[in-house]
Amino acid sequence: MKLLMKVQAKWKWVAMLSAALSTALSVVSAVALTATPAMAADAFPSKLIRLVVPFAVGGPTDILGRLIGQKMAEGLGQAVFIDNKAGAGGGLGSDFVAKSAPDGYTLLLGTTGTHTINPNLYAKLPYDPVKDFAPVSLVVKYINILVVNPHTPVRTVSDLIALAKAKPGEVTFGSAGNGSSNHLAGEMLATMTGTKMQHVPYKGSGPALNDVIAGQITFMFDQYSTVDPNIKAGKLRALAIASRQRHPVLSDVPVVAETIPGFEVSAWYGLVRPGTACSRPAARPGTWSPSSTPNSPA
Repeated sequence: MKLLMKVQAKWKWVAMLSAALSTALSVVSAVALTATPAMAADAFPSKLIRLVVPFAVGGPTDILGRLIGQKMAEGLGQAVFIDNKAGAGGGLGSDFVAKSAPDGYTLLLGTTGTHTINPNLYAKLPYDPVKDFAPVSLVVKYINILVVNPHTPVRTVSDLIALAKAKPGEVTFGSAGNGSSNHLAGEMLATMTGTKMQHVPYKGSGPALNDVIAGQITFMFDQYSTVDPNIKAGKLRALAIASRQRHPVLSDVPVVAETIPGFEVSAWYGLVRPGTACSRPAARPGTWSPSSTPNSPA
């Protein structure tokens, strides 16, 4: 729990990185500005673009990455390869991109975990979230939903807390890996309710969510885009939203804070590239930008 408190104490990273991302380059073609003069003379992009997703296939990061890749390919007229490099809470993929050539052809779909949580959880990180990357754009700010298997007797947050108190250490929750936002959401839930819950880390939210559906773990926090189809299909039960107030898309689902005052978990996704930041260029007409990707509560 000391690690959780440390992250909360240093949460200013979130605001700093979010601000940097939102005011950075607005078009994907701008990542070529760190290329050599010879490369810059060529039309960008002239070859395949690699978009590294630092989590497993099937999770929310993967789903968003594939949507972005599709829109980038359509807008730039060049193939975009989605490269899933899962492990270490997104650290493996992030380290790969940090050490890649800063030529604009390798991008990372960074997350709250990779760029704000991991630096505060791990004493030694193989990459520097600020010095090794240049922000391209803030992509999504998303909401987390607390979900359980629909066949459990747990129907409310109060039910979940009561179960955890009745069976200390037996209630389990999954996450995309140690240090991920859904990991810390689960730890914060346990801390704020004075209960003992068992964390089960996975190499991405997809495998963790599958185990909630299968009844192998009790619950998890995950994003709307991933859980919504399963909720509608009756494979998951939504207990609450981890935001400050109810969401229009899920107006009948309460927020966790209605049961646990002050509970809130918010996070973001952003495109970053290897190298250092540079000045904002004029947008090239006809190129893809994050605003061309359909909006959703993620």
